[in-house]
Amino acid sequence: MPRLASPRLTSPLLASPLLLSPIRRLSYCRHCPRPQAPLADPYATPNEQAVAAVDVCLRHVAAALISGAEETAAAAEADLAAVKGADGGRALSACLIYLRDRIGVPRDMSQPAAMNLRAHLNALIALC
Repeated sequence: MPRLASPRLTSPLLASPLLLSPIRRLSYCRHCPRPQAPLADPYATPNEQAVAAVDVCLRHVAAALISGAEETAAAAEADLAAVKGADGGRALSACLIYLRDRIGVPRDMSQPAAMNLRAHLNALIALC
């Protein structure tokens, strides 16, 4: 029969922030030190007005990766003109730059794949 740990040894586990109530856990996490990675941004909030436009852009990036940029360039320009928004595409451009700068290698994908994705994102950013 396995021996149970003494309460004195398990008490630090009970103080773990993961075991706190959700409200206390949120409060604990707000006081945690900021990440040291320069591009880490765990407290970022999405730009809800740009969601549809970013969706259109990511669909064009996927199409360009599959079919080639030459075949999809005209459709991308036409769709971007329609979804840029009142600010002339500044919010959309900021969202795409944010995504481009935070693609992690090797966490998210290989180096050649990340370079290809960044190149297509840069092409869309230039159209904004």
